[in-house]
Amino acid sequence: MDKKVLSIQMTQANKEFYLKTIDEEMTVLGRIAGFRRMAHATGVKVLTPPYLKYNDEQRSNPHIVRDGGKMIEVVCRKIAFGLDFHGEPTAVDQTIIFNPLNYLAKKLIDLSKKYPGIAKIINKASLTAKELKDGLFIPIIDSGVSMVGVFVPSITHPELENIWSEHHDSVLYSERNAQTMCERSAIQKHPAIPTLSTSMLLDEGETLSVDLYQWDMDKVESQNLLSIASKIELGHEVEIKKTISIDELTEGH
Repeated sequence: MDKKVLSIQMTQANKEFYLKTIDEEMTVLGRIAGFRRMAHATGVKVLTPPYLKYNDEQRSNPHIVRDGGKMIEVVCRKIAFGLDFHGEPTAVDQTIIFNPLNYLAKKLIDLSKKYPGIAKIINKASLTAKELKDGLFIPIIDSGVSMVGVFVPSITHPELENIWSEHHDSVLYSERNAQTMCERSAIQKHPAIPTLSTSMLLDEGETLSVDLYQWDMDKVESQNLLSIASKIELGHEVEIKKTISIDELTEGH
């Protein structure tokens, strides 16, 4: 099995970071398309096992958590499988919990930095019954004694129109968002993928070369890798390097 080095270019344009591929097509770094390109280049495959663990119980994958028929959150599991930079079969087992309300709370907190007073973090006990009726309270931390969350005094504030629209879409496409986020996170954590940071100092139009490692395998080696992948996807235990990660996603997709 031989290792080849493929150099790709990272560049900045219009305040976005991009991967520039051989065919000159630009893909936004950090979004799923960019990670899929890197996964394809390195031979990393994303597997979707049939089951996941939620509250120490086996559930179908993905798993939608409901309360009284209302969707609360989506739990999703993906496994990024491929050869690391040493040529060793390696799997990253990633589970994420996507909660649209947590995502909404984060968006509101971010917006309040630009428009003070549009939302604030507060103890629910300090709010009056009228304030709770007129506004919106999203719980973040419930200690059993007190509840802290994000409070929006007026839900009709004009700057909130886009927030409500985005939240509606976030709820409507929760399962798709969860699967995309989980796939991106699994690929990003696989050791075959170089660690890239959008905080890298790149001027407009400047490029940075990033190396990816590709492996040439003979027919037997390729079939062995496919066999391992099939066992992983079916939930069978295999003796390989494995990283397990469980995250609660509060970021955008």
